[in-house]
Amino acid sequence: LEYGPEGGDPELLAFLRLWHRQREGLDLARNQAMLIAGATQGVDLVARLLLAPGETVLVESPTYKDSLLIFRDQHCKLHGVKMTPEGIRPSDFETAIQDLTAQGERPRLFYTIPNFQNPTGWSTSLARRKTILKIARRHGILILEDDVYREIAFGAEPPASYFALAGGEGVIRLGSFSKTLAPGFRLGWLLAAPAIIERIQACGTAQMGGGANPFSAAVVAAYCRTAHWEDHIQRLRSIYRTRCETALAALARHMPAGVEWTRPQGGFFLWITLPESMETANLQDRFAVRGVRVAPGAQFCTPPEAGIRGFRLAFSFASLDQLKEGIRLIGEALAEG
Repeated sequence: LEYGPEGGDPELLAFLRLWHRQREGLDLARNQAMLIAGATQGVDLVARLLLAPGETVLVESPTYKDSLLIFRDQHCKLHGVKMTPEGIRPSDFETAIQDLTAQGERPRLFYTIPNFQNPTGWSTSLARRKTILKIARRHGILILEDDVYREIAFGAEPPASYFALAGGEGVIRLGSFSKTLAPGFRLGWLLAAPAIIERIQACGTAQMGGGANPFSAAVVAAYCRTAHWEDHIQRLRSIYRTRCETALAALARHMPAGVEWTRPQGGFFLWITLPESMETANLQDRFAVRGVRVAPGAQFCTPPEAGIRGFRLAFSFASLDQLKEGIRLIGEALAEG
């Protein structure tokens, strides 16, 4: 119950190094990893400590809305690159960099969710990861890899991370126990080059806080030392796979003609896209009167108007019956438009 080391609980860090070696063949030095209070804190630390106000951040569009808020809080400029089922197109990435540089706004950071992205559920292919990494290196752009959904894979394991492909240089990778254990632990980890780890651990938050949530970290470390951890991950994958399949079947049954949706291979989310012919005015009100809530697409997109015809549907928390009924009600509301 005392303050802990700035880098976090040593036993949990040792487990994470072992886990990454066993699962990904990734050998981490002690000075390449630290604990953080959830991946969201990791985004905040990077934005506050490594970016200056006014610097430009490239983001997938759509992407995680709370990370957009964090970058805006730090007065960063955001430039969206359109997301596709295999990730952003490297050609679009390169064009965005060239155009911004020509305008005197050379991007400093690329923020990406490479696996089962929030909000689309899409993953970036290995080929695109390799090409994007080369482009980022050529232009001196740091990659912030938000990899919190990696373990929620329904089938094949995800491709190698940007961090692994880069040999730990030029990439900061975030992980979290929020998606695999409990968000209330407020516990995650950050992988980076030693110089970046040293910079973050030297900040006031790390120095005065005594490491990220020492009590939670000790509890999680004790659990991860048991044989239950691997079984728990496999059980989660099965549960979320079933929920996703249930949601997809309900969408196929209840969505009006022209409505499209993603088919993720992991994670928590589906992205729904409405046809141009469908009325979107008061759409949230139509959902609300039926007791259904979805996340409007505009809050995930840069610029916001790019998401006006989309919304996110989460299948992670609802029961199978709730998913079936909720999607039926969504279809009913859309049919009014």
